[in-house]
Amino acid sequence: MSIQDDISVIILSSGNSTRMNTPKAFLMFDNSKTFLEKIIETYIESGILNIILVVNPGLYGRASSMLSKYKVNSNVKLIPNRFSDLGRFYSIRLGLFNCDTPHTFLQNIDNPFISADLIEEMTRLSSNSNYVVPAYKNQEAHPILISKKIIDSIVTTKGVNYHLKTMLQTFPKSVLDWNDKNILLNINTVDEYRKYVIECSTFINF
Repeated sequence: MSIQDDISVIILSSGNSTRMNTPKAFLMFDNSKTFLEKIIETYIESGILNIILVVNPGLYGRASSMLSKYKVNSNVKLIPNRFSDLGRFYSIRLGLFNCDTPHTFLQNIDNPFISADLIEEMTRLSSNSNYVVPAYKNQEAHPILISKKIIDSIVTTKGVNYHLKTMLQTFPKSVLDWNDKNILLNINTVDEYRKYVIECSTFINF
């Protein structure tokens, strides 16, 4: 593993998880890790130690306790989003305002099926790309890796009625073909959680 000092990851976890009825960050990914722990440890394994977590204020205390074990070996920032009703674009901007690297991964909390290999391959493409997106059989997936050009465009945008997808359409991209359909998955509901992470369902009181 080589340390990637010029890359950060912003983990977005400030939604209310109304369809799940429990915070997605603390869903069990397996017998030992939550979604949040799985995501953080994958990025650390990839050499990305600049980690920014944007959370709903109601999760701040529990998230802070969970993150404390990573602060020795990584640069972890916990940012409360007190205006989560303003949408995902606002959460992204809030994270980017607290980011000082020229490249940043945007990682949703409900897409924990990433691997260190995926992150490292995306990182290799970042130097000559406005942004990098993985794809499985021509379907674009998660996460994305954006450059300073896009970061600057987002943080200088006025207002909140914007969508990241619309903004990205104005920039050329690099697509990484990846042979793992799990990068397409979003875990938004109890049924999706039971379907894709069935072995963990006994750890959660729904």
